[in-house]
Amino acid sequence: MKSWSEIVQKNCEKPSAPSVKSVQQVVKSFVNENDRSRSLIIYGATEQEGEHTPDIVADLLLSVNEEDKHQILGSRRLGVIKPDSDSIRPIKVTFGSSDSVKQVLSILSVTNVAKPTQPVRDKGFLD
Repeated sequence: MKSWSEIVQKNCEKPSAPSVKSVQQVVKSFVNENDRSRSLIIYGATEQEGEHTPDIVADLLLSVNEEDKHQILGSRRLGVIKPDSDSIRPIKVTFGSSDSVKQVLSILSVTNVAKPTQPVRDKGFLD
């Protein structure tokens, strides 16, 4: 008669370590999801040649008294400049945490600074 441990060893596969590729996919997925939750897109901010995007973001946050309360890791215009076009490229702002994004969005919705149907430039900001 065989012992229980012999039967288990014979019928069960040895556990294997996860592959490097599967670990990389999980990490990449987590990083992308985390990065997106820390970002905010600003539409309608007037664009000028030679502008400094962090100044535009600072002006917007200053207008709602939120300038110094959040760590901003970076900001930039999205897309390419199209010559002879009136289109305004959106600004992507990356904050230090997703909580900062939530706080800024809640302040902006309460203060009515920017609504999807009312670009920021129509409210007198960032001109």
